[in-house]
Amino acid sequence: MQRSWLLLAALALPACEWRYAPQWPVAPDGGTTLDSPPTDVTDGVSWSPDGGSNWAPDAPPVQRNPNQFPPIQGALAIGNATASTLVVRVRPLLATVQLDCEQVAAAPSQWLSRNLFAPAQIWQVQSGRAFAVGVSGSKDACTALLVDGGSMPMALLFWKTGSYPVVSMPSTVDGGLADRLILVQNSSDGPHLSNHLAVHSAPPVQPAATPPGCAFGQAGDALEWTEPLPDGDGTVLDLATAPNGCHMLQWLGKTGIHTWTVCLPPGAMPFEPGDDFYASPLQGGHNLGQIQGVDLLGSAGKRLRAGRGQDVVYFGKGTAQIAPQPACGVGHDGCGSALEPLAVQVGGNGATATLVAGQTAAAGQGKLGIVRAFDVPVRNSACAGAPGMGRWVESVYTEGGEP
Repeated sequence: MQRSWLLLAALALPACEWRYAPQWPVAPDGGTTLDSPPTDVTDGVSWSPDGGSNWAPDAPPVQRNPNQFPPIQGALAIGNATASTLVVRVRPLLATVQLDCEQVAAAPSQWLSRNLFAPAQIWQVQSGRAFAVGVSGSKDACTALLVDGGSMPMALLFWKTGSYPVVSMPSTVDGGLADRLILVQNSSDGPHLSNHLAVHSAPPVQPAATPPGCAFGQAGDALEWTEPLPDGDGTVLDLATAPNGCHMLQWLGKTGIHTWTVCLPPGAMPFEPGDDFYASPLQGGHNLGQIQGVDLLGSAGKRLRAGRGQDVVYFGKGTAQIAPQPACGVGHDGCGSALEPLAVQVGGNGATATLVAGQTAAAGQGKLGIVRAFDVPVRNSACAGAPGMGRWVESVYTEGGEP
Protein backbone atom coordinates (compact mmCIF):
# COMPACT_ATOMS: atom_id res chain seq x y z
CA MET A 1 0.00 0.00 0.00
CA GLN A 2 1.50 3.33 -1.08
CA ARG A 3 -0.17 5.39 1.60
CA SER A 4 0.76 4.29 5.11
CA TRP A 5 0.61 5.54 8.67
CA LEU A 6 4.15 6.48 9.66
CA LEU A 7 2.96 8.21 12.81
CA LEU A 8 -0.54 7.45 14.00
CA ALA A 9 -0.77 10.86 15.64
CA ALA A 10 0.23 12.66 12.43
CA LEU A 11 -1.35 10.18 9.98
CA ALA A 12 1.43 11.05 7.51
CA LEU A 13 1.46 10.04 3.84
CA PRO A 14 4.85 9.09 2.30
CA ALA A 15 5.86 9.92 -1.25
CA CYS A 16 5.16 7.31 -3.92
CA GLU A 17 7.82 5.64 -6.03
CA TRP A 18 5.88 5.90 -9.31
CA ARG A 19 4.86 9.19 -10.82
CA TYR A 20 3.85 10.59 -14.17
CA ALA A 21 6.70 12.24 -16.07
CA PRO A 22 6.29 13.75 -19.55
CA GLN A 23 9.88 12.92 -20.53
CA TRP A 24 12.59 10.41 -19.75
CA PRO A 25 16.40 10.35 -19.65
CA VAL A 26 17.96 9.84 -23.08
CA ALA A 27 21.48 8.65 -23.87
CA PRO A 28 23.80 11.26 -25.41
CA ASP A 29 23.32 9.70 -28.85
CA GLY A 30 19.52 9.77 -28.56
CA GLY A 31 19.11 6.36 -26.98
CA THR A 32 21.29 4.39 -29.40
CA THR A 33 23.57 2.64 -26.91
CA LEU A 34 25.01 -0.55 -28.42
CA ASP A 35 26.22 -3.64 -26.67
CA SER A 36 27.08 -6.31 -29.23
CA PRO A 37 29.75 -6.77 -31.91
CA PRO A 38 28.50 -6.63 -35.50
CA THR A 39 26.99 -9.74 -37.07
CA ASP A 40 28.49 -10.08 -40.53
CA VAL A 41 26.15 -10.47 -43.53
CA THR A 42 28.79 -10.16 -46.26
CA ASP A 43 30.92 -12.00 -48.79
CA GLY A 44 33.99 -11.56 -46.62
CA VAL A 45 34.13 -7.76 -46.48
CA SER A 46 35.36 -6.56 -43.08
CA TRP A 47 33.36 -4.23 -40.87
CA SER A 48 33.79 -0.55 -41.72
CA PRO A 49 35.39 1.48 -38.90
CA ASP A 50 33.12 4.44 -39.72
CA GLY A 51 30.04 2.39 -38.85
CA GLY A 52 29.04 1.78 -42.44
CA SER A 53 28.01 5.38 -43.00
CA ASN A 54 29.83 5.78 -46.36
CA TRP A 55 26.79 5.78 -48.67
CA ALA A 56 26.80 6.02 -52.49
CA PRO A 57 23.33 7.40 -53.28
CA ASP A 58 23.58 7.24 -57.06
CA ALA A 59 25.14 3.81 -57.47
CA PRO A 60 22.85 0.86 -58.31
CA PRO A 61 22.75 -2.13 -55.94
CA VAL A 62 24.82 -5.16 -56.83
CA GLN A 63 22.67 -7.89 -58.36
CA ARG A 64 23.30 -11.37 -56.95
CA ASN A 65 22.09 -14.84 -57.64
CA PRO A 66 19.98 -15.78 -54.60
CA ASN A 67 21.05 -19.41 -54.97
CA GLN A 68 24.59 -18.41 -53.98
CA PHE A 69 23.58 -17.80 -50.38
CA PRO A 70 21.76 -19.88 -47.77
CA PRO A 71 18.17 -18.90 -46.90
CA ILE A 72 17.24 -17.13 -43.69
CA GLN A 73 14.42 -17.79 -41.20
CA GLY A 74 12.32 -14.95 -39.90
CA ALA A 75 9.11 -12.95 -39.99
CA LEU A 76 10.58 -10.12 -42.08
CA ALA A 77 13.94 -9.30 -43.65
CA ILE A 78 15.92 -6.08 -43.93
CA GLY A 79 17.91 -5.85 -47.16
CA ASN A 80 20.67 -3.53 -48.35
CA ALA A 81 19.55 -2.07 -51.69
CA THR A 82 22.42 0.45 -51.79
CA ALA A 83 25.84 0.01 -53.39
CA SER A 84 27.74 0.23 -50.09
CA THR A 85 28.26 -2.11 -47.19
CA LEU A 86 26.35 -0.68 -44.26
CA VAL A 87 25.75 -1.25 -40.58
CA VAL A 88 22.18 -1.66 -39.31
CA ARG A 89 21.30 -1.53 -35.63
CA VAL A 90 18.22 -3.38 -34.36
CA ARG A 91 16.79 -2.84 -30.87
CA PRO A 92 14.16 -5.22 -29.47
CA LEU A 93 11.80 -4.40 -26.63
CA LEU A 94 13.08 -4.92 -23.11
CA ALA A 95 12.03 -8.21 -21.55
CA THR A 96 10.04 -6.27 -18.93
CA VAL A 97 7.70 -4.65 -21.48
CA GLN A 98 4.12 -5.82 -22.05
CA LEU A 99 1.89 -4.59 -24.86
CA ASP A 100 -1.80 -4.56 -25.65
CA CYS A 101 -1.06 -5.36 -29.28
CA GLU A 102 -4.50 -4.47 -30.62
CA GLN A 103 -4.44 -1.02 -29.07
CA VAL A 104 -0.79 -0.30 -29.88
CA ALA A 105 -1.28 -1.37 -33.52
CA ALA A 106 -3.57 1.62 -34.12
CA ALA A 107 -0.72 4.11 -33.47
CA PRO A 108 2.54 2.36 -32.51
CA SER A 109 4.68 5.52 -32.79
CA GLN A 110 2.42 7.21 -30.25
CA TRP A 111 2.10 4.38 -27.73
CA LEU A 112 5.74 3.26 -27.69
CA SER A 113 8.64 5.31 -26.32
CA ARG A 114 12.34 4.91 -26.99
CA ASN A 115 13.36 3.86 -23.51
CA LEU A 116 11.25 0.70 -23.81
CA PHE A 117 13.91 -0.76 -26.11
CA ALA A 118 17.04 -2.72 -25.25
CA PRO A 119 20.58 -2.01 -26.54
CA ALA A 120 21.04 -2.90 -30.20
CA GLN A 121 22.29 -5.90 -32.07
CA ILE A 122 24.51 -4.67 -34.90
CA TRP A 123 24.41 -6.13 -38.41
CA GLN A 124 27.01 -5.48 -41.11
CA VAL A 125 25.23 -5.95 -44.43
CA GLN A 126 26.93 -6.04 -47.83
CA SER A 127 25.19 -4.58 -50.86
CA GLY A 128 22.45 -6.88 -52.09
CA ARG A 129 22.26 -8.99 -48.92
CA ALA A 130 19.47 -9.31 -46.36
CA PHE A 131 19.08 -10.52 -42.76
CA ALA A 132 16.05 -11.72 -40.83
CA VAL A 133 14.19 -9.99 -38.00
CA GLY A 134 11.55 -11.58 -35.83
CA VAL A 135 13.62 -14.74 -36.11
CA SER A 136 11.84 -16.93 -33.53
CA GLY A 137 8.33 -18.28 -33.39
CA SER A 138 7.42 -15.84 -30.60
CA LYS A 139 4.29 -16.44 -28.58
CA ASP A 140 3.91 -12.67 -28.24
CA ALA A 141 1.03 -11.26 -30.25
CA CYS A 142 3.19 -8.54 -31.81
CA THR A 143 6.79 -7.46 -32.38
CA ALA A 144 8.34 -4.00 -32.07
CA LEU A 145 11.90 -3.04 -33.09
CA LEU A 146 13.83 0.21 -33.47
CA VAL A 147 16.08 0.25 -36.54
CA ASP A 148 18.77 2.72 -37.61
CA GLY A 149 22.35 2.68 -38.85
CA GLY A 150 25.02 4.98 -40.22
CA SER A 151 23.24 8.12 -41.43
CA MET A 152 19.91 6.30 -41.76
CA PRO A 153 17.33 7.89 -39.41
CA MET A 154 15.69 5.73 -36.79
CA ALA A 155 12.45 3.97 -37.71
CA LEU A 156 10.04 1.76 -35.81
CA LEU A 157 9.08 -1.70 -37.04
CA PHE A 158 5.82 -3.02 -35.60
CA TRP A 159 3.70 -5.94 -36.75
CA LYS A 160 1.27 -8.49 -35.41
CA THR A 161 2.77 -11.93 -35.20
CA GLY A 162 -0.12 -13.51 -37.07
CA SER A 163 0.42 -11.20 -40.04
CA TYR A 164 3.94 -12.46 -40.69
CA PRO A 165 4.58 -15.96 -39.33
CA VAL A 166 8.20 -17.12 -39.46
CA VAL A 167 9.15 -18.50 -42.89
CA SER A 168 12.26 -19.36 -44.90
CA MET A 169 13.36 -16.43 -47.11
CA PRO A 170 16.21 -15.68 -49.52
CA SER A 171 19.09 -13.75 -47.95
CA THR A 172 19.33 -11.37 -50.92
CA VAL A 173 17.28 -8.36 -52.00
CA ASP A 174 16.38 -9.91 -55.36
CA GLY A 175 15.25 -13.32 -54.13
CA GLY A 176 11.48 -12.86 -54.02
CA LEU A 177 9.00 -12.65 -51.09
CA ALA A 178 8.69 -8.91 -51.61
CA ASP A 179 5.96 -8.59 -48.95
CA ARG A 180 8.50 -9.80 -46.36
CA LEU A 181 11.39 -7.58 -47.46
CA ILE A 182 12.13 -4.10 -46.10
CA LEU A 183 14.86 -2.36 -48.09
CA VAL A 184 17.40 0.24 -47.09
CA GLN A 185 17.34 2.57 -50.08
CA ASN A 186 19.12 5.78 -51.06
CA SER A 187 17.46 9.02 -52.11
CA SER A 188 18.37 12.68 -52.33
CA ASP A 189 17.66 12.89 -48.59
CA GLY A 190 19.96 9.99 -47.76
CA PRO A 191 19.33 6.37 -46.79
CA HIS A 192 15.96 5.29 -45.46
CA LEU A 193 13.79 2.23 -45.04
CA SER A 194 11.39 1.49 -47.87
CA ASN A 195 7.63 1.79 -47.46
CA HIS A 196 6.17 -1.26 -45.79
CA LEU A 197 3.14 -1.98 -43.61
CA ALA A 198 5.48 -2.75 -40.70
CA VAL A 199 7.52 0.48 -40.99
CA HIS A 200 6.46 3.44 -38.85
CA SER A 201 7.98 6.70 -37.69
CA ALA A 202 10.26 6.36 -34.68
CA PRO A 203 8.83 7.57 -31.37
CA PRO A 204 9.98 11.11 -30.55
CA VAL A 205 13.00 11.55 -28.32
CA GLN A 206 10.76 13.51 -25.96
CA PRO A 207 6.98 12.98 -26.14
CA ALA A 208 4.61 15.92 -26.03
CA ALA A 209 3.32 16.88 -22.60
CA THR A 210 -0.25 15.93 -21.74
CA PRO A 211 -2.55 18.86 -22.63
CA PRO A 212 -3.93 20.99 -19.77
CA GLY A 213 -7.08 19.59 -18.20
CA CYS A 214 -6.20 15.99 -19.04
CA ALA A 215 -5.94 14.16 -15.73
CA PHE A 216 -5.66 10.54 -14.73
CA GLY A 217 -4.67 11.05 -11.08
CA GLN A 218 -1.33 10.85 -9.36
CA ALA A 219 -0.17 7.79 -7.43
CA GLY A 220 -0.09 9.84 -4.23
CA ASP A 221 -3.85 10.35 -4.52
CA ALA A 222 -4.61 6.65 -5.00
CA LEU A 223 -7.57 4.94 -3.38
CA GLU A 224 -5.86 2.73 -0.78
CA TRP A 225 -6.84 0.55 2.15
CA THR A 226 -5.41 -2.02 4.51
CA GLU A 227 -6.34 -5.69 4.49
CA PRO A 228 -8.49 -7.37 5.62
CA LEU A 229 -11.48 -5.31 4.58
CA PRO A 230 -14.34 -4.96 7.06
CA ASP A 231 -16.82 -7.83 6.82
CA GLY A 232 -20.16 -8.41 8.50
CA ASP A 233 -21.91 -6.38 11.19
CA GLY A 234 -19.91 -3.72 12.97
CA THR A 235 -20.01 -0.57 15.04
CA VAL A 236 -17.64 2.36 14.62
CA LEU A 237 -15.79 2.90 17.91
CA ASP A 238 -13.35 5.61 16.81
CA LEU A 239 -12.37 7.48 13.66
CA ALA A 240 -9.14 9.47 13.15
CA THR A 241 -8.85 11.51 9.96
CA ALA A 242 -5.67 12.93 8.43
CA PRO A 243 -5.47 16.02 6.19
CA ASN A 244 -4.45 13.82 3.25
CA GLY A 245 -7.83 12.05 3.28
CA CYS A 246 -6.74 8.89 5.09
CA HIS A 247 -8.95 7.56 7.88
CA MET A 248 -8.15 5.10 10.65
CA LEU A 249 -11.42 3.46 11.62
CA GLN A 250 -11.66 1.34 14.74
CA TRP A 251 -14.70 -0.91 14.75
CA LEU A 252 -16.27 -3.64 16.85
CA GLY A 253 -17.34 -6.83 15.11
CA LYS A 254 -18.40 -10.31 16.15
CA THR A 255 -14.77 -11.40 16.58
CA GLY A 256 -13.58 -8.37 18.52
CA ILE A 257 -12.12 -4.94 17.89
CA HIS A 258 -10.53 -4.26 14.50
CA THR A 259 -8.69 -1.36 12.84
CA TRP A 260 -9.08 -0.48 9.19
CA THR A 261 -7.23 2.29 7.35
CA VAL A 262 -8.65 3.72 4.13
CA CYS A 263 -7.57 6.72 2.02
CA LEU A 264 -10.50 8.49 0.31
CA PRO A 265 -11.21 11.77 -1.48
CA PRO A 266 -12.00 14.69 0.85
CA GLY A 267 -15.50 14.48 2.33
CA ALA A 268 -16.07 10.89 1.23
CA MET A 269 -16.20 9.29 4.71
CA PRO A 270 -19.85 9.34 5.88
CA PHE A 271 -19.37 7.39 9.12
CA GLU A 272 -18.60 8.62 12.61
CA PRO A 273 -18.22 6.98 16.04
CA GLY A 274 -21.38 5.20 17.16
CA ASP A 275 -22.59 4.32 13.65
CA ASP A 276 -23.60 0.74 12.95
CA PHE A 277 -22.91 -0.81 9.54
CA TYR A 278 -22.91 -4.03 7.56
CA ALA A 279 -19.83 -4.60 5.38
CA SER A 280 -19.60 -6.89 2.37
CA PRO A 281 -17.15 -7.27 -0.54
CA LEU A 282 -18.10 -5.77 -3.89
CA GLN A 283 -19.36 -8.37 -6.36
CA GLY A 284 -18.85 -6.30 -9.51
CA GLY A 285 -18.85 -2.77 -10.86
CA HIS A 286 -21.70 -0.66 -12.16
CA ASN A 287 -21.34 -2.23 -15.63
CA LEU A 288 -20.59 -5.67 -14.14
CA GLY A 289 -16.87 -5.15 -14.75
CA GLN A 290 -14.22 -6.67 -12.51
CA ILE A 291 -13.66 -4.64 -9.38
CA GLN A 292 -12.24 -5.10 -5.89
CA GLY A 293 -13.51 -3.24 -2.87
CA VAL A 294 -16.02 -3.02 -0.04
CA ASP A 295 -19.60 -1.86 0.55
CA LEU A 296 -20.45 -0.44 3.99
CA LEU A 297 -24.20 -0.02 4.48
CA GLY A 298 -24.80 2.03 7.63
CA SER A 299 -27.61 3.29 9.75
CA ALA A 300 -29.38 6.61 9.16
CA GLY A 301 -29.04 6.38 5.36
CA LYS A 302 -25.25 6.25 5.29
CA ARG A 303 -23.30 4.22 2.73
CA LEU A 304 -19.73 3.92 1.47
CA ARG A 305 -18.66 1.94 -1.56
CA ALA A 306 -14.96 2.05 -2.46
CA GLY A 307 -13.64 0.06 -5.38
CA ARG A 308 -10.80 -0.20 -7.88
CA GLY A 309 -10.51 -2.21 -11.05
CA GLN A 310 -11.98 -2.09 -14.57
CA ASP A 311 -15.25 -0.43 -13.62
CA VAL A 312 -16.78 2.20 -11.32
CA VAL A 313 -18.63 1.18 -8.18
CA TYR A 314 -22.38 0.61 -8.43
CA PHE A 315 -24.38 3.74 -7.58
CA GLY A 316 -27.96 2.71 -8.39
CA LYS A 317 -30.04 3.77 -11.38
CA GLY A 318 -28.14 5.50 -14.15
CA THR A 319 -25.40 4.86 -16.68
CA ALA A 320 -21.63 5.04 -16.42
CA GLN A 321 -19.70 5.09 -19.69
CA ILE A 322 -15.91 4.88 -19.42
CA ALA A 323 -13.91 6.20 -22.37
CA PRO A 324 -10.66 8.05 -23.15
CA GLN A 325 -10.69 11.76 -22.40
CA PRO A 326 -11.17 13.57 -25.74
CA ALA A 327 -8.05 15.14 -27.26
CA CYS A 328 -5.86 14.10 -24.33
CA GLY A 329 -3.54 11.63 -26.04
CA VAL A 330 -1.04 9.57 -24.12
CA GLY A 331 1.19 10.17 -21.10
CA HIS A 332 4.34 8.20 -20.27
CA ASP A 333 5.95 7.45 -16.95
CA GLY A 334 9.71 7.47 -16.37
CA CYS A 335 10.12 3.89 -17.61
CA GLY A 336 8.07 4.34 -20.76
CA SER A 337 4.74 2.84 -19.69
CA ALA A 338 1.92 4.50 -21.64
CA LEU A 339 -1.10 5.82 -19.77
CA GLU A 340 -4.25 7.14 -21.44
CA PRO A 341 -6.48 9.34 -19.23
CA LEU A 342 -10.06 8.10 -18.95
CA ALA A 343 -13.31 9.93 -18.23
CA VAL A 344 -16.56 8.57 -16.79
CA GLN A 345 -19.82 9.93 -18.21
CA VAL A 346 -22.51 9.49 -15.58
CA GLY A 347 -26.15 9.66 -16.64
CA GLY A 348 -29.39 9.50 -14.71
CA ASN A 349 -32.52 11.50 -13.83
CA GLY A 350 -32.29 13.34 -17.14
CA ALA A 351 -28.84 14.80 -16.42
CA THR A 352 -25.29 13.82 -17.35
CA ALA A 353 -21.90 14.66 -15.90
CA THR A 354 -18.45 13.81 -17.20
CA LEU A 355 -15.98 13.03 -14.42
CA VAL A 356 -12.20 12.78 -14.59
CA ALA A 357 -9.74 12.01 -11.81
CA GLY A 358 -10.35 14.15 -8.75
CA GLN A 359 -13.95 15.07 -9.61
CA THR A 360 -17.28 14.23 -7.92
CA ALA A 361 -20.90 14.49 -9.06
CA ALA A 362 -24.37 13.54 -7.89
CA ALA A 363 -25.29 9.97 -8.79
CA GLY A 364 -28.02 7.65 -7.58
CA GLN A 365 -29.03 8.78 -4.09
CA GLY A 366 -25.58 10.14 -3.27
CA LYS A 367 -22.25 11.17 -4.82
CA LEU A 368 -19.82 9.37 -7.11
CA GLY A 369 -16.16 10.38 -7.04
CA ILE A 370 -13.40 9.34 -9.45
CA VAL A 371 -10.02 9.09 -7.74
CA ARG A 372 -7.88 7.88 -10.65
CA ALA A 373 -8.81 6.64 -14.12
CA PHE A 374 -6.47 5.55 -16.91
CA ASP A 375 -5.75 2.80 -19.38
CA VAL A 376 -2.31 1.14 -19.64
CA PRO A 377 -1.79 -0.50 -23.06
CA VAL A 378 2.02 -0.44 -22.67
CA ARG A 379 3.68 -1.43 -19.39
CA ASN A 380 7.31 -1.62 -18.31
CA SER A 381 7.35 -3.63 -15.10
CA ALA A 382 10.91 -2.50 -14.36
CA CYS A 383 9.49 0.63 -12.69
CA ALA A 384 8.87 0.36 -8.96
CA GLY A 385 5.13 0.71 -8.45
CA ALA A 386 4.36 0.51 -12.18
CA PRO A 387 0.60 0.41 -12.86
CA GLY A 388 -0.84 -2.86 -14.11
CA MET A 389 -1.91 -3.55 -17.68
CA GLY A 390 -5.30 -2.48 -19.00
CA ARG A 391 -8.03 -0.20 -17.67
CA TRP A 392 -7.73 1.02 -14.07
CA VAL A 393 -10.45 3.03 -12.34
CA GLU A 394 -10.64 3.98 -8.66
CA SER A 395 -14.03 5.27 -7.52
CA VAL A 396 -16.03 6.00 -4.37
CA TYR A 397 -19.78 6.27 -3.88
CA THR A 398 -21.22 7.79 -0.68
CA GLU A 399 -24.63 8.47 0.80
CA GLY A 400 -25.14 10.60 3.87
CA GLY A 401 -22.33 12.23 5.82
CA GLU A 402 -21.07 15.63 4.67
CA PRO A 403 -23.31 17.51 2.18
